[in-house]
Amino acid sequence: MKNIQIRKILVIRLSSIGDIVLTTGFLRILRKKYPNSKIDFMIYNQFISIIENNPAVDEIISFEKNPSESVISAAKSKILKKQGKYDIVFDLHNNSSSNKISRDLSENILKIDKRRLYKICMVWFKKGKGEAYKGIHDIYVEPLKNFDISDDKLGLEFWLSSDKDRMKYMPYERNFIHKGLINIVVAPGAHYKTKRWNYVNYAHLIRKLKPVTDKITIIGGAGDSEIADKITELNPGVINLCGKNDLTGTCEEINKSDLVITNDTGVMHIAAARKVPVAAFFGSTVREFGFEPYGVKHLIIESDQCCRPCTHIGRNFCPLIHFKCMNDITPDFAYMKITDFIRSIYL
Repeated sequence: MKNIQIRKILVIRLSSIGDIVLTTGFLRILRKKYPNSKIDFMIYNQFISIIENNPAVDEIISFEKNPSESVISAAKSKILKKQGKYDIVFDLHNNSSSNKISRDLSENILKIDKRRLYKICMVWFKKGKGEAYKGIHDIYVEPLKNFDISDDKLGLEFWLSSDKDRMKYMPYERNFIHKGLINIVVAPGAHYKTKRWNYVNYAHLIRKLKPVTDKITIIGGAGDSEIADKITELNPGVINLCGKNDLTGTCEEINKSDLVITNDTGVMHIAAARKVPVAAFFGSTVREFGFEPYGVKHLIIESDQCCRPCTHIGRNFCPLIHFKCMNDITPDFAYMKITDFIRSIYL
């Protein structure tokens, strides 16, 4: 593939928040290699804001989630009529939907390895746990070696409209200076229950952290509002923005903070993209799946359980009922780890 002429490129990653944020390093180094080529990005509508201000992308092609065959066919016909086939398609999603979409759009379709066997072995046999592993960013950029493109190691990006005056394609940088009180953003929600540290624990942790902060803000989607309301009831004075911001507003709130405390969710990767230090609780999942915060100072808080991981994406129940992976992480333990982390960065 090194010898093909590349003027039109399509990158596909349809969902979800973290996975899309993790493509942004790939987009940057691709743009550096092909500064004059057209680079389009295909995505589900609800995630457009992650990419819409990214200077590496020329055009966003979007769909409602799980588009019908007729919608896909119409979109492909429109693309082919407008510009013809792409010189290459990078399918960073590689599922049935992205396979249908990419078909006929290029003679050169490069799909990432989703490591399905590796995930199965990790979940069922714990094979690979504690061993060296590849991060998702590294998996995304690995195919670029076929084009003599090396990783610039500059991390992830989530561009805001206010970033447009900055140097093009240069990731956001943050200076860590001595601070007294710090601003903390807390994201206590997660789509799957086995990725959520208990809200009572979050409430106790927030109370213990108040002496080192001048502001604590809770963020999350509308589905996390019940959790956030319970935490703020136990902690008057904490700002609750849960369900009040879109993804851009969430990113702006994270950008104003000095530390993000979260579960293993997309918020973790948005913080990494803005170079905000992250403390993340990992329960049913493990860092060996490759979703550790990339290119940012971070702390993983977890308990060593022989049953971890029980899933690579999350579950709505603990298969063994006890849920020790999260229940064994106490607020006191988390406080000790997080305050040590804060001192290592800011004091």
